[in-house]
Amino acid sequence: MVSAFPLIGGHVISTATPDVLFWLLAILFAMRALLRNRPQYWLALGLVVGLALYNKLLIILLLLMIAVGLLVVGPRRVLASPWVWGGVAIALVVGSPNLIYQLTHDLPQLKMAHALARNKGDDSRTQLLPFQIIMLGPPLVPIWIAGLVSLFRNRQLRPVRALAVAYLGMIVVLFVIEGQPYYTIALQLAIYAVGSVATARWLAGHRGRQILVAAGLAVNVAISLLIALPIVPLSQLKNTPITAINQVTRDEIGWPTYVRQVADAVNGLPAADRADLVIITGNYGEYGALDRYGPAYGLPPVYSGQNSLYYLGRPPESAQVALLIVEDADPATLNRGFASCDQVGRLDNEIGIDNEEQSATLWICRDPRASWAVLWPKFQHYD
Repeated sequence: MVSAFPLIGGHVISTATPDVLFWLLAILFAMRALLRNRPQYWLALGLVVGLALYNKLLIILLLLMIAVGLLVVGPRRVLASPWVWGGVAIALVVGSPNLIYQLTHDLPQLKMAHALARNKGDDSRTQLLPFQIIMLGPPLVPIWIAGLVSLFRNRQLRPVRALAVAYLGMIVVLFVIEGQPYYTIALQLAIYAVGSVATARWLAGHRGRQILVAAGLAVNVAISLLIALPIVPLSQLKNTPITAINQVTRDEIGWPTYVRQVADAVNGLPAADRADLVIITGNYGEYGALDRYGPAYGLPPVYSGQNSLYYLGRPPESAQVALLIVEDADPATLNRGFASCDQVGRLDNEIGIDNEEQSATLWICRDPRASWAVLWPKFQHYD
């Protein structure tokens, strides 16, 4: 757990953070059911899947890949087991409130998946294979490859060979659907665990091998800590490749500075404008910064149309002035929604690191041309 992606996912809370836990639990229970011939674990797996559905529907893809693996390399009889279908029933019962919500709200998670494919699809395909090396770290690659080989060659692991097929199949599917390259992480971690057993046996009684592997692990830990955690001083970060490797590092930067700049823009407005003011952000980073640091400046309520923030509510009808934070501003588009819009500033983290908030423009828009009930859907976007 001191490799790059688990550290990044544990350092910040994103949908990937609980996904790793849920997926690993699901894989663990599947392995126990198959390897130990204890079918009751399929029920536990169903419970985990039902809970995971509240985070993402993506765990369904894991189940499909495991099912494909079982069909390809067996044991196929498992798919007809009442224990398996009992687990499916538990998953559906536990996850049904969220599934019903998704179906009755035009499948927002599916819309999100389409938006990711549209905005990041080409990059996802290009990065898919390199990510398989980077996520755990290059020094650990031989260990998880040993896990893949063990799953195919070790007779004792024959009942769980489907996991190796599931991992390889997942890579193919992600390439086709332009899915995010890190979606394989839980399967990779499970295969790494299998490889760790094989590696431990390979190391037994060989001092030179032990020193080599220990050195590789130490290097991997050191590099992963530098990449994943805020260790390098901000003044030096721009001079390192860390921000190019880890987007999370870039997006952690500048929040207090951005909020101060927004507060300066608000304080520069006439008192009449401030009385009916709301702030609308373009992304969840800006929203999070203002939600966290805005109250200290006495800033007005914050809204955003991005992803699930849209569903937290729209501005009140009394709001006649809005400060919009926009990454790609089109004055003509802004003026279609308001009687007037004027640029009053630009975000700058002041250390020259390019992230999603850097250089976003601040606009003061007055007198909405329609009610917020009509305008708000136009602010909705998935990305």
